[in-house]
Amino acid sequence: MTEKPMDSTGAVLAIFLCLLFGSNALAIKLSLFGLSPYACVMLRFLVASLIILAYSRFKKIPLALSTTEWGHAVAMGVIFGLQMAVFYVGITYTTVSHAGVLMNTQPFFVAIMAHFMLPDDRLTLRKVSGIVLASVGAFDFETAPGQDETDQVDHLLFVFDAQNGFRAARGHRFSPERV
Repeated sequence: MTEKPMDSTGAVLAIFLCLLFGSNALAIKLSLFGLSPYACVMLRFLVASLIILAYSRFKKIPLALSTTEWGHAVAMGVIFGLQMAVFYVGITYTTVSHAGVLMNTQPFFVAIMAHFMLPDDRLTLRKVSGIVLASVGAFDFETAPGQDETDQVDHLLFVFDAQNGFRAARGHRFSPERV
């Protein structure tokens, strides 16, 4: 896989997506003022499902699954639902800025897992250097003085969330057609 330099349109879109995704922790925290974490997760899945259903109907894309695909879909749905529920509960125990840093450590785990599961996405010295440099910043934030006991619960939930992703993908190599 060859990498091309990003043009100005790509850069603007990347910045926009960073702002959009970066506001995710704030949106989750705001939604928790009126609903329980579990209700928020169910509502999020419901809205996402309705959008996917509407889009597939509009584009006339069938959503039928084979018998074996149903088993995989249910397993992935349960794992993802548990992951989201644990994450939402974790956000109730911390600040939005802390949750934002925790949420944005996900690319580290994705890069590492992609190295082992995607044949064309290998870690290079440049990627590893970026992961290490960014991890140092996240680690420094996590070990800052003045944290209270709610941070300990938050850290445990975050670690469970990250490990859940590793368990779900363990032993499987994904082909580009299935990703």
